[in-house]
Amino acid sequence: WDDCPCVQEPWRKATTREQFAPASTVLSQHHLTMKPMRRRNALSTVATVSASMMSSSRPCVEAFSLSTTALQPPSTTSLRVSIGLGPESDEVKDIATQGSTSTKEKSPYDPARVILDEDGQPLPHITDFEPYRKTRMSESDKAADAWFASLVESDGPSFLGTVSEEHQRRLLTPVELSDEPVFEYGEDDEWTPYVTRRLPTSPLYPAYGLETYGLPVPRRGAEAWRHFDINSLVAVDYSGRPEGTGSDVVLSDDEKESILASLLSKGAWQADDEVEARLVYINGRFCPALSIQTEDVKNLDSSDFSSGKLSDKTIEYLKRLPDGFTDELAAEVPDDSNGPHKSLENLSGPDHCVGKATGQFAINNQQGTAAFAALNSIKAGSVAYVEANGDATKPIIIVNAQTPSAGGSGEQGVAFHPRTLAVANDGSVSSLIQMCVDLNEAEENSPCATLVNGYTQIFVGADANMTHSFLDESGGFVTSRVELSDSEAMERSLPESPRVVESRRPALQNSNFQAFDVHVTGDSGSFQSSLMELSGNGRSRVAIST
Repeated sequence: WDDCPCVQEPWRKATTREQFAPASTVLSQHHLTMKPMRRRNALSTVATVSASMMSSSRPCVEAFSLSTTALQPPSTTSLRVSIGLGPESDEVKDIATQGSTSTKEKSPYDPARVILDEDGQPLPHITDFEPYRKTRMSESDKAADAWFASLVESDGPSFLGTVSEEHQRRLLTPVELSDEPVFEYGEDDEWTPYVTRRLPTSPLYPAYGLETYGLPVPRRGAEAWRHFDINSLVAVDYSGRPEGTGSDVVLSDDEKESILASLLSKGAWQADDEVEARLVYINGRFCPALSIQTEDVKNLDSSDFSSGKLSDKTIEYLKRLPDGFTDELAAEVPDDSNGPHKSLENLSGPDHCVGKATGQFAINNQQGTAAFAALNSIKAGSVAYVEANGDATKPIIIVNAQTPSAGGSGEQGVAFHPRTLAVANDGSVSSLIQMCVDLNEAEENSPCATLVNGYTQIFVGADANMTHSFLDESGGFVTSRVELSDSEAMERSLPESPRVVESRRPALQNSNFQAFDVHVTGDSGSFQSSLMELSGNGRSRVAIST
């Protein structure tokens, strides 16, 4: 009973099963509202009992000591409701007619509802939730928000035009705090089991990660970040930007030869006649001297966005956010009975509607990439654009290379944001290869802590076939024999513990985030992907959704 989420203090004061038996009966037969309580990483259900029961001056356990003959008949509702299917239609009628009190409420937030405090006085209803927006935040949460704010507010303009503006608005507009509407099962198409209810005397909180921003930022205990070291991430300053972001890299002949030799040594280069096209970026900046552009594979810079030359479809694709924060589906889902589905919120309706992306239920099933995708749109200097038409017999290569200094000063960490949009038109066949590699650099340039925040969007049309590969080999190599303890290193007469050597490696300050958002928008479209992470960075995270 101590672990039962339906038992709330001071009901736990009872110590015997006999004392709890009447309470159990009341909870199952007298419940008026089942309210999921928001807690970190979990949602427990707490029963709300009637005001007449709570008005007893005796302890709560004794208030439940009613004889079973005075209670309503037992519920006949099947277990379907517990798994989100809702009751059968005839069961709904049975529930509505049981006893003298209906168990269906039109609104759990009825202003006439009275809930008494311990002193027997009515508790006031809470209607203004803003004072409570950030009251649940821990010190770790505040540190994560401050770290993310430093990335958003870093110096420098945006380059993606309306895409940057739209995503900045979405990110900086806090979520609205309002009660979710009450839908009746079987009567409303938007009914969903994934709802959160509160007592009218309790405040309404935003979902974890949404206290400050309109898109969820990292939280140490969030489902998407549960196994990620958030504290070490936010302890590193990445608020700088590489010099020259938004402009092309201009190389001398000697620099070109040096970079080419470095790419060849790392297996990140194929001859010109072996590729369909090639786009090379160094520290987030496009490098024309090492690239092969075509009409369909090219770099999009700020001039392309400001001139209005880009199609509405391209802008629409770039404005999409992952994790359901763009509710409109990239392609309609046919449904003979209810017409085509266009909304992700209602995609699995009527009994399993996902609900709003800002809800705690939805966030618990997300990958945590939406805020970083919006950050990418705000800070990216350009876009690698790939459009596949016809049958391509050679691969398309996109190389994101970084130097140890990452184009920064070394005193302040930097962040750059590679962006890729790949569109496989109907009937096309293509192969796309993306790589993250290190470049050699003169020793006088000191290493700089680097955050790589990549966002790749892929759309595959009808009868199209795209094969995709991603390889990350940035961050160098982990120190050999680092698995040995200090005592084992001494037994083997090693000059220095490998763990001590590893702790001094500069790349441990680096973080590499990659998000891939894939949509197959046409019948018989095919997408195959291979992702390989072999980096020596301190933190790496790859997320793909299809």
